[in-house]
Amino acid sequence: MEKSLDAELRGEAGGLRVEVDARGRVVAEDVEGSKEPVPGEEVIMTLDADVQNRALEVFGDESGSCVVMDVRNGDVLCMVSSPSFDPNLFVSGVPTRIYRALADYERKPLLDKAIYGTFPPGSTFKPATALALLEAGVNPAERVVCRGSWRTGNKVQRCWGVHGSQDMHNAIKNSCGVYFYAMCNRAGVDLIKAAAEKLGFYQECDIGIGNQRRGLLPSTAWKRETFPHDPVWHPGRRHPWPSGRERCRSTVCSWRSSPRAWPMGASRSSRACSSPSVELTGRGPPSRTYRFRRSTSTSCVLV
Repeated sequence: MEKSLDAELRGEAGGLRVEVDARGRVVAEDVEGSKEPVPGEEVIMTLDADVQNRALEVFGDESGSCVVMDVRNGDVLCMVSSPSFDPNLFVSGVPTRIYRALADYERKPLLDKAIYGTFPPGSTFKPATALALLEAGVNPAERVVCRGSWRTGNKVQRCWGVHGSQDMHNAIKNSCGVYFYAMCNRAGVDLIKAAAEKLGFYQECDIGIGNQRRGLLPSTAWKRETFPHDPVWHPGRRHPWPSGRERCRSTVCSWRSSPRAWPMGASRSSRACSSPSVELTGRGPPSRTYRFRRSTSTSCVLV
C-alpha cells in the first residue's frame, strides 16, 4: 500500500539557501531563496488495528492468510499473511544469513499470501456453479439424491456427508458436493468460468495494489492449450473443479470479493483507503492521517 501511494505520501523536499565563509561556517541566510518543505498527504486506512493484530496472534507461526471485509461498503478491515517478518530488516540492507533463512523457510514468510498465494477455493466456489446452472436453464427445484458419493465411470467423487434429496437451495446451504457433481455437466466449464469471473474469481482486487496473481479457472481453451495430446474435457474430470477443487485456484482476496457480490447485488468494489476521494481507489485525494476504522458487519476468508 505504501508503494502504491508513494507519490502522495512522499511530499516535496525543502531547501535552505545560506552564505558561508571559507571555513564553511554560515554567515548569512537568504530567506527569499529558501524553500519550505511540503509534507506528503496523509491517508486514512480502513484497516482495523484490533482485527489485524488478533489475526496475527491467531496464526502465530502457522502458514496462511486472512482477509476481512465490511460487506456493506467494501472496506478492507484486515489483510494478514502469515508467517510475517519485520520489514525494518530491509531498511539498511538485510544480512545474507537472515535473508536466506526467510527465503528458504518452507512456510514462505516473504510471500504475501493474500494477493500472491493461490489456493483451491473449495465450497466458496459452489454459488458460482449454481449461477452457471441457472443460466443454463436448470430448474433450481430439481433434486439430486446425495448418498455420500457420485460415480462417473470408474471415478468416484466423495461428498463430506450424506444429505439425501437436495435442490439447489439446500445444496448451497448444506454444501452438498454430490449435487454439483451431478449437475455441473449441464452448464459446462465455460459457463461456470464466466459466472465465477462475474463474482470476482480470477480477477484482481481493486484495492490499489498491483501485480496480483489471478489464479486459474479452467476452460475448454485452457484444456486445449495445456493438454494438446488430450484436449477434450472428459465428464469425470469436470466434476471436482466446479466444487472449487483440483485445477481451480484463486487468491484469498478474490474469495473475499465473492461473498460481497451476493448481498450487494454483484457489486465487487473494494477499498483499503476510506477517504471519499483517494485517487488510488477512484475516490479522490487522501486526507491527512493513517487511521483505523472499526465495523461489525464483515466477510471473512481464512486459509
